[in-house]
Amino acid sequence: MPNRKLRLVLDAVFPDKAKAQLDAWNLENARQPDLFGDIEQLNTILVPVNDFNWNKFKNVLYNWVPKLIIDTRAHPHFFMIYLTIPAALRHFDRLGIEYNHLPLFISDCERENWEKLAELKAILSSYIEKGANAPVLFFLPNIKMMKKNSDKLEGCISQEIAKTQLERLER
Repeated sequence: MPNRKLRLVLDAVFPDKAKAQLDAWNLENARQPDLFGDIEQLNTILVPVNDFNWNKFKNVLYNWVPKLIIDTRAHPHFFMIYLTIPAALRHFDRLGIEYNHLPLFISDCERENWEKLAELKAILSSYIEKGANAPVLFFLPNIKMMKKNSDKLEGCISQEIAKTQLERLER
């Protein structure tokens, strides 16, 4: 996986020899990346919250700069990160992050699960219409639950949104 923080930036006009060499190397990052990401693409990051401490969680918020959090846990808590839930919500608000609690994959009833997924699609569609072009964080309880449900979540999102990039954060 290439280092996302390092980019080779070249002058738009450079010798043919350099072009030929770059083509020979077939470097993915040897071309200037777009200044703005694809507005149609939804970047989703799965975060196993209960497995994170304050420093790791803070790094996620400040490195990814999300504008939407969808907490899929049945009973949200931030015991390892914030003193109270209101403190967490105030912090999200100060950062300009919209927080939604939508418990997914907790019911044995398939109909309930599908209703929740329909609600998820509505939230994501509304978010894309706003044109925030920022990643969406999905809070899951732990790495085990993330591995168990990430494919279902990715399938649901990709049915509604054609361009989806999903990343799983692990310790």
